[in-house]
Amino acid sequence: MRKLKSLVLAMLKNTFSMVDQGKRKKSSKILLYGFALLMIVAFLPTLAMLHFLTIDAVALLAPYQQTGVIVALLFNALALMIFFFGIFLIPAVFYFSRDIETLLALPLKPVDIILSKFAVTLIYEYLTLALFFIPVISGYAKAVSPDMMFYVYVVIVFLILPIIPLILAGLIIMLIMWLIPFAKNRDFFNMISGGIALIFALWLNYAIAGLATVTEGDLINMLIEGNNSMIALFQSFIPNIPFAISAVVNNDVIQLLISLAITFGIFAGFLLLSQVLYFRGVIGVNETSSSRRQLSNKDFSNSTRSQKAIVTYLMKELRLLFRTPIYLMNCVSVNVLIPVLFIIMAASFPQEEDLFALILTIPWDNVLAISLATAFGVAFGLVMGSMNMVSATAISREGQHVYFMKMIPMEIMDQLHAKSLSGFLLSLLGLILTVIPAAYFLKAPWYILAIFSVMAILGSLFINYLSIIVDVIHPKLVWETEQAAVKQNINFIFTMLPSFGLAYLLVWLALNFEFDYRVFAPASFLVMVVLTLITIKAAEIVARVRFDEIS
Repeated sequence: MRKLKSLVLAMLKNTFSMVDQGKRKKSSKILLYGFALLMIVAFLPTLAMLHFLTIDAVALLAPYQQTGVIVALLFNALALMIFFFGIFLIPAVFYFSRDIETLLALPLKPVDIILSKFAVTLIYEYLTLALFFIPVISGYAKAVSPDMMFYVYVVIVFLILPIIPLILAGLIIMLIMWLIPFAKNRDFFNMISGGIALIFALWLNYAIAGLATVTEGDLINMLIEGNNSMIALFQSFIPNIPFAISAVVNNDVIQLLISLAITFGIFAGFLLLSQVLYFRGVIGVNETSSSRRQLSNKDFSNSTRSQKAIVTYLMKELRLLFRTPIYLMNCVSVNVLIPVLFIIMAASFPQEEDLFALILTIPWDNVLAISLATAFGVAFGLVMGSMNMVSATAISREGQHVYFMKMIPMEIMDQLHAKSLSGFLLSLLGLILTVIPAAYFLKAPWYILAIFSVMAILGSLFINYLSIIVDVIHPKLVWETEQAAVKQNINFIFTMLPSFGLAYLLVWLALNFEFDYRVFAPASFLVMVVLTLITIKAAEIVARVRFDEIS
């Protein structure tokens, strides 16, 4: 047990960058404490949004006695999210970390190595889980006023909820690493793992979605029946989830015990099976590949062509993002996938003629439409600019080679401009892929799309520079794989969740207060311009202080 505890603590220090990353001066500590306070305040709108949305949803479902739908939806969504994240996280922790050779050479039991790595993965998922679990459950509890046992059940379910999804993801990865020899090539595996996870998650969502097989009559009967009968609609590929839902919704201790028994039984089986699968696939994983292509005179001339420094640096950043498989999957693909998913959703249900008829009746000539286009534009820019994680990991992706940023003959701020611009251009790609289909499906006039696009550009610029500030203040420079630089980097959360909260706040203001568009739109434009300029200046100040202390 002592060895296991030491292993977990050492891995956690490395995972969450709690090792020394440079000189810590008094100014740096003040900056970090101020940043932490700012982030706590910035998180509040998002947490409050989830809390109050849950209260409103419970209020809508309460007359039908179907409030348990909230719990069922939450547990199933979080289980699927943990499984999806686990597909990316487990290879980085279990296989592609540099401590593998060291651990195998130490006098450790196989079960200690597996347990320590699983514990690190589980703790990371707990932190992610809490950001969604706590505000939703708190809103649900406030709306239904449960007894004290409810909170006991909720805490227990929170602790066991991510275990089985991680086990399933782990077993899939272990089988792939054992049975497919070329999967041990890190670059190849990183390229295919994201695609596998996305395809499997979409198929799973389609295959097990209970709502897809429920007729209108069945739904009406369930609503009339009440007594949380609709939770039966939410089937799950995690066997303990239905029992956990029933335990929390119905205060049923028997269901809780069944859920615990299933969890511990599967966990015990995982420990036995993983000792066979894991060590057969872990040998020789730290390999990479090279094209070994010989450059022609023309290729060499093109590769050494002179151009402006900031353009060269920008192209370097973009090439790195597109050529590194894990960056391509986590930072670039989101700008394409989100618009494409919306297009697929719209094209997959041609039978919903009433929906499209309703969309075509949107009164674009209403003065409220301009205010909404302004608010939605800023919201879109904030969300897309923060979700791609490009700027939020710009310094972290340099890793232990960050000192090159100080050595090259280029101002630090020019390098930060290039890094921010790479994130902005990818956000712009998402904007283009969204506006063009929107113009086709929504039949919106050109000036609405123009207002939306301009405000989205300003929102994206602002959030990309804010993300740069976050990563400059607390970069994750000590990492073993490119995957750890982005997937185990919590910096993006400090901009993504606040951006969601601000986006919700802007749209809520536009919907609930009938502002004069002749005031709201120009005022919003000026505010975003000023905020962006202030953020750029703040990035320069922070970089001047922090880069002297980063080594």
